[in-house]
Amino acid sequence: MNFQEAREKYTILEQKWKAGLINQESYRAVLANLRVTDEAGQQWMMQEHTGDWFVLRGSQWVRAMPSQTRPVTVQQTESQSVQRTGSQPARPAPPPRPQRVAPRPAAKPRSSGLSIALISGLVCLCLCVGVIGGGSLLVYTGVVDLPEGVANWLPEKKSLENQEELLKIKVKEADLLAVTPNGAPQADANGVALAVPPEAVVEGEQIVLQANEIDAPWIEDIEAAVTVETPFYNVTAQGKNDSAGSLTLSFPAPSPNSRLMLVVDNEYLVELPQAPQDGKLTVLTRAAPAETDTDLMVSDADDGEGSIYYTVVTPKAGADLTSGMHQASLRADVDERNCIPDISIIGGSYINLCRQNPEGTIMVMLPTLHRDLMPQVDQMIDKMQAVMNKYADLGFTNARLSKSSPMLVRVSGKISSPNYKTLNGVLYIPTDSVQKIATQTPTDVYHEMAHWIQAVKYSMRLAYYSGERTWWLETSAENMVMLVVPEYVGSNLLTYGTISAEGSALAFQAKPYQWPGDYYVHAQLLKVNICDSGACPLTQESFARAISEGKYPLMDGTAKGKISGNLKDYAYYLLGKSPTGANPSIPLTGPVKTGEGYGEYVRITRTNNTDLKYDYNGANPQMRKETENGMEVLVIEAPLAEDGVYPLMVSGGAGNNPGLPVEVIIEPGAPFYYTIDDGDFQYSDGSKEVKIKPVHGIMGIQKVRLVAVGENGGEVFKAKVQPLSLEGAWVMMISGEKTAGGMTCSGDEMEDPNASAQLMAYVMTVMSGTGDMTADSTGRNLDWAQVPARVPPEVTQDQVTFQATALLSGGEIKYQAAVDIPKDDSSSSLPPGLPLAGVIAGLPVLWWLRRHFTPRNLRIFSNFLVITVIALISTGCFGINMYGNATLDAKMTKIEYQGGENTGVLVFDEGLSEPQGKPIWKLSGSGTFDVNFTTEVTSTDQDGNESTEANICTGSVTYPVTIYVYKDVSISIPQDDD
Repeated sequence: MNFQEAREKYTILEQKWKAGLINQESYRAVLANLRVTDEAGQQWMMQEHTGDWFVLRGSQWVRAMPSQTRPVTVQQTESQSVQRTGSQPARPAPPPRPQRVAPRPAAKPRSSGLSIALISGLVCLCLCVGVIGGGSLLVYTGVVDLPEGVANWLPEKKSLENQEELLKIKVKEADLLAVTPNGAPQADANGVALAVPPEAVVEGEQIVLQANEIDAPWIEDIEAAVTVETPFYNVTAQGKNDSAGSLTLSFPAPSPNSRLMLVVDNEYLVELPQAPQDGKLTVLTRAAPAETDTDLMVSDADDGEGSIYYTVVTPKAGADLTSGMHQASLRADVDERNCIPDISIIGGSYINLCRQNPEGTIMVMLPTLHRDLMPQVDQMIDKMQAVMNKYADLGFTNARLSKSSPMLVRVSGKISSPNYKTLNGVLYIPTDSVQKIATQTPTDVYHEMAHWIQAVKYSMRLAYYSGERTWWLETSAENMVMLVVPEYVGSNLLTYGTISAEGSALAFQAKPYQWPGDYYVHAQLLKVNICDSGACPLTQESFARAISEGKYPLMDGTAKGKISGNLKDYAYYLLGKSPTGANPSIPLTGPVKTGEGYGEYVRITRTNNTDLKYDYNGANPQMRKETENGMEVLVIEAPLAEDGVYPLMVSGGAGNNPGLPVEVIIEPGAPFYYTIDDGDFQYSDGSKEVKIKPVHGIMGIQKVRLVAVGENGGEVFKAKVQPLSLEGAWVMMISGEKTAGGMTCSGDEMEDPNASAQLMAYVMTVMSGTGDMTADSTGRNLDWAQVPARVPPEVTQDQVTFQATALLSGGEIKYQAAVDIPKDDSSSSLPPGLPLAGVIAGLPVLWWLRRHFTPRNLRIFSNFLVITVIALISTGCFGINMYGNATLDAKMTKIEYQGGENTGVLVFDEGLSEPQGKPIWKLSGSGTFDVNFTTEVTSTDQDGNESTEANICTGSVTYPVTIYVYKDVSISIPQDDD
């Protein structure tokens, strides 16, 4: 595809936009995909609405003319630009996160031309309306998709053959006056004076008062009703910067009825309500930059030319502006909210609508196509006035509005987010923001109002060319909104806390005092550093004073040093803890309380297809999945600039069926602060590896929150989230009294039939320690296998068998084990008269004599029975035969990381206590033992007669169960002489 073919696609796109078939957002999305790559590998792109070619050189788009003979290809790209959103932001859905991309070509003002077919239709419509209703409105909302503003006004008496030319305002420069910035009024030949204070001029700029002649389609009708007393004036700074403060522009007023009329964006008319004072009409204005930097593709707004002209008009004696025509306002003449001049009803159509507050200090222009929004516009004005009053009460002195310094606002259907335009000092608000005004708090509008306040003392364009200055103006504007809407502190985090820049790094991680993109989340850092303590570089009072005086208080080393020193408090705040030295009053509600909605996160989930899924919002290369030892792990490598931070939360799966437990392994690198389940604040200097585990929504740590900090810059936070390994020697033990069930025994009545269940549980304890649990390839299933070196010499494997398995499933670990002691038919009787108390081999007989011993002796002998069973009894040498089997079905519902590296030692003494040595893991839960145990005693009396007595115990008993996991286990069984 060559440049010509790309041009054809652009032409079709432009036609669709002009016909109203697609909106501006869709237009840009399609245009962004029409990038052309030439044979040299250069990317080309057409500027929106002009079709001019730009080439990407380095990081800037430069206007150029491509060679039409070069072979080219069209590169399809995905637009991922990020814009400010409204007051009720939606949480970004990961992945992918919004990425900063090269700026697109800035748009030139949209032409308000009409197609020939549309013009023909309008001619017919005008003729019909003229016959039927004579001076009725020509066009209503929804009939045709007309341009806004003057485009809604189509005078019948003018020819429609060249409607585009009729709708254009032609400006012819007349006289100009270069004004010396000394604060004194300087007048031109018409008596129009401009006073420029010295601080308003950016070094090297020249302020000019320009008189102009305007030819507009409505000018003849205006002049028939009023006398236009002066030329149309505008004020410019002859350079690339706007003025750094308000300029006083005054006009001679020949009559008490004279008023200032404004022409905004060559379309909208506004009449200021102020009456002349001492024969003058005065307004505070700003100087727009003469150089708009279109070649550098600096976009200032998305609608309108950014122009504003002032003139004085006086009604002519006897002029009747209402005869046979509608009133300018849809309400009664006494409607104090109407601010459209009477002369806007000329020829039977509205030029535009205008609404104001009763004081006449906020004026909102809107197209007649959106007259249905007038009630919402009035609500918006009331909210804006209330917020401006709050700004003023907080010490932002330039927020005090007056009739000589009104806030001008335009409602536009061509933009998607509010913005302040430096070219004319007008706020632009999208129609959807107005439509939602009754139910939502328009914090994005309040942000642009903060810029309006700043612009009274700052050169906004000067700030644009300095990332440090832009950073201050944007973050301070966000903090101004936080002051009037305290809950916006959390909304800012939710809206911008996941925004990323180059390399998929979060804006959080970047160094402050720069503005390559949407770094609005840095307002959180500024908020933490505004307090009455000497630890903060700003107090609330000095913050407001800096804005009111146009200062940049953080552009010195001392202030920045304090911000660096408060990184710990910044981390505290982002972890939901109150700062200890910086701003202690910063709200700890909303997202910082839960850790949700900002920074990066990893959530462990489970699906129908996998037991472990990493749900995360990071992007490669900062966050990526890799395979290690056949297992999928999530790798995190987050670089940190100086004073940058990296918030991360890792949470286990919730609900009834969460994923498998995981561990977080943090490698040496960056220092970080962290909390476990919102507990105590902990710190690592980044010099050693830190393991946090197990992370699981039910059995382990539910969430880990951490904030890595760039104390010097260049640190990299490195971590892995990987499946939890529970392999090792599992020593299972009863850890409390029974909670359910019981045993029943035949033969002689026993005081504690449950002792047989405990006996079999002890056998399981010994046997579980003689092997390891090993996981399969999924990591979910573990099976027991004996380690021969651990088997005590007293135990013969073929006479005591054991097996066990574990399954990690959702909110528990299912552990099952079985032990079997077979019956030995070679038992022999005890020698006659052998003293039972003196022979350790006779201990099993004490089973029958339990009721004759003290409680302490019972415990001792009961625990020694397990030794006898394993080491002696199974040989059948002493006339006693014990055999049976038992199964265990346990559910372990809690996993605790102990971090031990020791060998566990099982020691049989007066009782079977917890293993010695610190384990790796401790698993807690409950288990039911199903037991069938038989004891047979064969004895021979003095006459040589043998007799055998059997006691059979059966039943199910439930006990608390603890499993200790070691790397290795040693079993110590006392010898006969012990």
